[in-house]
Amino acid sequence: MEKALNFKTKDGHIIYGTLNTPSKENSSVIVFVHGLTGHQNEHYYYNAARFFPKKGFTTYRFDLYSGEKKGRALSNCTVRTHASDLSTVLNQLKKKYKSIHIVGHSLGGPTIVLADISTVSSVVLWDPSDMQGLADITEGQERSLKENKISGSYIVDWGTEYILGKEMAQEFKILRPATLTGRINKPIKILAAEKGNPRGSKEYLKYANEPKQLVIIKKAGHTFNEESTEEELFNETLIWVRKWNKK
Repeated sequence: MEKALNFKTKDGHIIYGTLNTPSKENSSVIVFVHGLTGHQNEHYYYNAARFFPKKGFTTYRFDLYSGEKKGRALSNCTVRTHASDLSTVLNQLKKKYKSIHIVGHSLGGPTIVLADISTVSSVVLWDPSDMQGLADITEGQERSLKENKISGSYIVDWGTEYILGKEMAQEFKILRPATLTGRINKPIKILAAEKGNPRGSKEYLKYANEPKQLVIIKKAGHTFNEESTEEELFNETLIWVRKWNKK
């Protein structure tokens, strides 16, 4: 069953999300955290909401910014804002679920690292961002941020242009999330895309506490669009959450 499940933030915004439940009632939920310019209905989250309930897990996916009423705007967000909103989500879900597992893709990795995940049973990072590729604030380079002198903000140009605030752009320059992974005292699995950023994933593994595991998904790009890579992504995630699930 699928239903909308929204939460209010302390500063007056609304987090819009979707809960998918298995046919048989359960006490475990997997929370998905999207990356930069992402949203809850990207293919991996939408498809995960069909895959994992069949395996007995509830899923919750949500938007870190939204065009809905009182939703946040990306241009006003920082990674720390994302982390705070994720903490809000987890604090609400812990009221109902005995076991919470959290999955973050790309910038969702740094969001998880900076959030309060004390209530979480396990962590899975999908090709997490080390943010170094976003840190070079220059024009003319692929995936670079270009200064918008009129608004004082920055534009990330990936074919479609997105506006980021200065504070988030500064975070890209100073935060090295992989080095903060040691603050997570939870079982952590890192699923790296072979054609994505495996070097960055290995940095996360280096600083992570045990128990930890790194799996490189062959032929996968950063967004896991290639044939069979999404299926492998889900199956590897399932192995980990089952291992650390509280009965």
